Amino acid sequence: MALLIDIESNLILFYNFIILSFKIILFNIIMTQIAKEYNNIGELLYEGGFIHGIYNGKGSRYINGILLYKGDFIHGIYNGKGKHYNTDTGELIYEGDFIKGKYNGNGVIYMDGNLIYEGGFLNDEYYGECKIYIDKKIIYEGCFLKDNPHGKGKYYNNDELIYEGDFINGEYSGYGKHYINRKLIYDGDFINGDYTGKGKLYNVTDGLIYNGDFINGYYNGSGKLYIDGQLKYKGGFINGEYSGYGKHYNTMTGEIIYEGDFIKDNYNGYGKIYIDGNLIYDGDFINDEPNGKGKLYNNTTGILIYEGDFLNDEYNGKGKLYNNITGKIIYDGCFIKGNYNGKGKLYNNITGKIIYDGDFINGNRNGKGKHYIDGKLIYEGKFINKNHNGKKEFSNEYIIKNVKFT
Repeated sequence: MALLIDIESNLILFYNFIILSFKIILFNIIMTQIAKEYNNIGELLYEGGFIHGIYNGKGSRYINGILLYKGDFIHGIYNGKGKHYNTDTGELIYEGDFIKGKYNGNGVIYMDGNLIYEGGFLNDEYYGECKIYIDKKIIYEGCFLKDNPHGKGKYYNNDELIYEGDFINGEYSGYGKHYINRKLIYDGDFINGDYTGKGKLYNVTDGLIYNGDFINGYYNGSGKLYIDGQLKYKGGFINGEYSGYGKHYNTMTGEIIYEGDFIKDNYNGYGKIYIDGNLIYDGDFINDEPNGKGKLYNNTTGILIYEGDFLNDEYNGKGKLYNNITGKIIYDGCFIKGNYNGKGKLYNNITGKIIYDGDFINGNRNGKGKHYIDGKLIYEGKFINKNHNGKKEFSNEYIIKNVKFT
């Protein structure tokens, strides 16, 4: 019984609501008058609905007798659906939603009769999801804020996708993808339109070129560089150049060529050079050449050949030379441009016993020195072109000049 009473009460309330709504609509219809308003020179200002002498309902607003607006009014202001016209050309400018006289809601913008914008508006500014056109071709679709692309969006040129991703104040900022000729060339982070942050750069024909850090469009930080899909370099970059610690690879075999310090794309600092994966040099570099302290190895046996000072890829300064097969010492002393020059000691490459201890000029014994056989001193005095005091003598010795490796 109680349930029937509740249903009856609800039906009565609903009926009263319908009657009240109908009365309000009827009142507005009765109160709304269709009229025209003119200025003092007889030009039409307005035609449409009036309530209490104020524009309300459907109407059209004119300036100098030319149509400016056609649509909904509330209390004399554009509110609701409407169309906005250019009073110089008579062309439609805007069609869509209005609130308090401004573009608010969804609408479209025209220029010279062509659609240039469709989407959301907030207080006359592009806002929310939208599309922008030039010459009837879409150039942007996505989010807008204060008349600028802001948020997720896509940018086009001649119907080709150029960019898709994040925008901030009209610029690529955040994560995005950059295309050329419909091919992906960059996938990663952007700041103010530049590649900045983590990203991948692609060649339109060869695939991945670079994977790593960017700053202002340049390789900066840590990254990997590729040629024809093969790793060429892995390490540090500054403004697109190898800088800091890195590794250089043979793109044909994949084997490491160099690992160590770089400055401006060149080997600079401490590093190691490899041939066929085998270490051949370990030491200091300046502009791609051994300079400073270093060690040279046989690239097949790994036997130490030389250790000491280098200058422009040649033995210069103090150093030791070894037999590249037995590993036994051959020479210990001073070098100039790869030759024995200055004080040094010469050894038998088989027994390892000392042969000579003294002065050298251009690889020959010249000056004061001592001559040994089987470790025993047999002569001490002056030498000229490896002979005792200019006199010819036996030549049980071993002289090796510099072996180039680059």
